[in-house]
Amino acid sequence: MTDTPLMLISDYVIPELRILEANELRKRGISQTKIAYVLGVSQPAVKKYLESDIIKAEKNLVKVGIDEPSIHEFLDSVIPILLEGEKEKAMLFTTLWSLKNLSLLKLCDFHKTIQRISPSCNICKGIYVENEEKELEVALSLIKYKGVACLIPEVMSNLAYAKHNPKSISDIMAIPGRIIKVKDTIIVPNGPEWGGSKHLATILLSLARKKEGDRSIRAVMNIKYSKDLDDVLDKLNFKYAKVSGGSTDEEIAEIVSESCNNCDVVIHTGGIGIEPITYVFGQDPITTVTKVIKIADLYCGKKSN
Repeated sequence: MTDTPLMLISDYVIPELRILEANELRKRGISQTKIAYVLGVSQPAVKKYLESDIIKAEKNLVKVGIDEPSIHEFLDSVIPILLEGEKEKAMLFTTLWSLKNLSLLKLCDFHKTIQRISPSCNICKGIYVENEEKELEVALSLIKYKGVACLIPEVMSNLAYAKHNPKSISDIMAIPGRIIKVKDTIIVPNGPEWGGSKHLATILLSLARKKEGDRSIRAVMNIKYSKDLDDVLDKLNFKYAKVSGGSTDEEIAEIVSESCNNCDVVIHTGGIGIEPITYVFGQDPITTVTKVIKIADLYCGKKSN
């Protein structure tokens, strides 16, 4: 009997990811007991992971079909969730990430080397059904990562995620009431809703209408801006632009979208009665928030020194 493609994830992807996760957590001073808890495995299993060769684990994932940048992006996203002890959210993210890679047919070539399957097989294309709300829930867990609170602006933040080819604000999910900060704690007062943010939705709609540019940008989060942020973005090698002008959502959206050509960040320097804001973009909310965390690690640490 032929195994299903899901066997590729359970037998060849997850074990290698566990090795990389365990070693990354240990590097950050997390005990074996805590690692076992957040990964949902036994302590003997953690001991085995920590004794494994991480270079070999990465090479095994590449052999399966997961490229190195994707592996590093996965770790950048999942480690903050695990550090917060959000075991269920980490499992959800890992599942979504694995199924996405399977549906992108990244594992097909390897699958054909271990099983006799049709050369034209593309059954995995339909194995993942996008769930914007679940992805936003995972991203919101990431936002609570220690240090991100220092990036929340006076006008508060939001995180928006558009459907493919959005036509109206109702095609874009965000947080009604915005993301707020109380001292050093981030609070998300409501769950994500379609049409939850007119401002960020207008920016994503403007981007979607562009004839040229990166149509894969479907998510955005707004954070604060100060001149110190420029050095941080340079160190991270983020592609960014600075703009000014506009007073309405529509005018600002047009200015921001015109300057974003495959960008990571657009900075609007503000104006009379308009707070300077940094817009961080990504292909999905998890990728976007991961960028925000990288900014926070450098910017917030610098401000506290």
